[in-house]
Parts: sequence; structure tokens; C-alpha cells
Amino acid sequence: MENAVQVISQEAIVLVNGSSRYNNGKFDEVMVRSTIITNGPLTENYYVPGGNSLSTEAMALIKKYDLEFRPYRESELLQGTEDVIDESRSNDTVGTEQDVARLLLRSALVNAPLTEIARLEDGKFVYEVRYDYKLFPLDINTYEFQIRLPFDGTQMIAGSEVKLTVLTPQSSNIDGNETKGIGENGEEIQELIQDLTATGRAVTTFHYQLDPLFKVRYMHNSPVLTNLLVN
Repeated sequence: MENAVQVISQEAIVLVNGSSRYNNGKFDEVMVRSTIITNGPLTENYYVPGGNSLSTEAMALIKKYDLEFRPYRESELLQGTEDVIDESRSNDTVGTEQDVARLLLRSALVNAPLTEIARLEDGKFVYEVRYDYKLFPLDINTYEFQIRLPFDGTQMIAGSEVKLTVLTPQSSNIDGNETKGIGENGEEIQELIQDLTATGRAVTTFHYQLDPLFKVRYMHNSPVLTNLLVN
């Protein structure tokens, strides 16, 4: 990965609120907080989920081209899309569709500036990023959260580590078959799931030492309640 800043560690903590139980099943809400320690400065802002909601058809096109609903640097996300008009004029349907998928995804992401919170004596940089967004269902009562660690534009080296903690909504079950981490070589990273009986939530954690994709899928057990304030 050219010009990538080496990441020493990144930890992401995710809280998923079961808002869908009170909004007629439309969406849950996700809060992400991440701390990144690198051996060099990060100069680009990230574009993260939190913008416009996308139609089912738009999401299908995005998934068709293996794009993920996660943080990106804009330069990486929009790479190659500058010629989309020329591709359409030359009847390059596949190239046009690929670029449109990237542009659709960009339309649903918002700018989330990195905040430098420390610069350490050993030359390391410490950043924090926070973002919230709506998580729409895959199916009735079934939701899936995804994040790739470390963030785009950074590179793991020997000894680097990433950690993920996801707290899912009350009265929901973790889908053990679909919940997994996937390493850069396709290997599966084992998750640890702990039920919090006092609150009815579950905590799913991962620890990995090179660029894995994590996803957590859960199903609501409680019904969607009728909200007279929501149409």
C-alpha cells in the first residue's frame, strides 16, 4: 500500500441502539468511537456512514461491486469515477455502473474529521474519530453492522493490533453463523460473544494482529411497538 501510514493500534467501540423497536421497524442507530495510534500523521479526513439513506436497489448495486458501508478516504472511494460521463458516452456499461456504485455510496457518507488528541514523545500520533448513523434492516428484524479495521489509508506492520467491541440492542440474538471477522487473506477471525443478562444485551469482541473485515448480525426478539407519533 503506497504512502500508507503505519498503524500501531486501532480500537473501535460500537454501541447499537434498538431504535427500530419504536420507529415501526425502520432502522436501528449506531454510535462508533475509534482511537487510532500511528507512527506518522494522518492528513486526510474520512467519509463515514451518516448521510442519506439508500434504496434497496442502490444498496444492491453497491454490494455487487464489493463496496462496503464503512469509512473511506474520499480519494480512495472516488478513484476512477472522474470519467463516468465519458464511459457512458462510449457505451461502457460495466465501467459506468461501477462508477455509479461508488458515487451512490459517497452520497450516503459524511465528512468526519480526525481529531489529533495526543502526540507522544516516541513520535507516535494518537487520533480519535466519532460518528453516528442509521442502520437499516437486511430483513424483518435482522440487521448487520460492518467495519474494516484499521481504517483505509493505514497499514498494519509486525506487532500492530486492532480491537473491536460491539454492544448490540436489548432482546436481540447474535447470529453466530454470520458474525465473523475476515482477515486480509480470507482467514476467519474468531469472535467472543458474551451475554449481559442484567441488561439483556450482548457484547461481541474481536482482537486481531492485519486489515480484517468484521461484521455482526443480530435479530430482534421483541416486537416493533406501535408509535402513534410515527407515520
